[in-house]
Amino acid sequence: MFHERRGALNRPQVGRWLNVCGALAVALLHGAPSGASDHQSLAASRPDFSGEWVLESASPSSPDNPRTLSVRQFQLGKSTRDGSARVTFPSITIERTLETNPVTETHQIGIIGGTVGGIGREGRQSGPFTSHAVKWDGDALVFENESHTERVEPTTWSERREVWSMDEGGRLRIVISNRGSDGSAGLQTLLYRRR
Repeated sequence: MFHERRGALNRPQVGRWLNVCGALAVALLHGAPSGASDHQSLAASRPDFSGEWVLESASPSSPDNPRTLSVRQFQLGKSTRDGSARVTFPSITIERTLETNPVTETHQIGIIGGTVGGIGREGRQSGPFTSHAVKWDGDALVFENESHTERVEPTTWSERREVWSMDEGGRLRIVISNRGSDGSAGLQTLLYRRR
């Protein structure tokens, strides 16, 4: 559930962050198993990408490809505001070693979020809308990011999708697709082996 806050001109704005109750509702609405044993067996059947990974091949190759990945999957615990309940969410932290510096990101798996543009001085909506999601699709972990503008000229949009899976040899396979309103599109496959 998104929280509401009042902005300029006392108009309601949707907040960026999900509270614990809202995150639980999203998890339940998006097919969280009803029984604890079902949930445990489902989680056990999915791959655990935790570990140190070294780039083995990239098609096409790019100097921007992370040479190594350090991945940790874990359960993130959160308490309700009044402390009466505690909920855990599967999460993943990824450190990508690039040529310049490492980049670290943490995601909660199964949570969908985003931002909306604000209201400009003329009372018109301005700024981009963004959305992001990290979710399981069978045995693949999917990271999706989208950004688009509406009621702003020129209208622009971009999409990025990263699909993580394990191949039959135990390697981490990452397929990245990008598309944009400028007609750009790309597909890249990265294979990593455990260190």
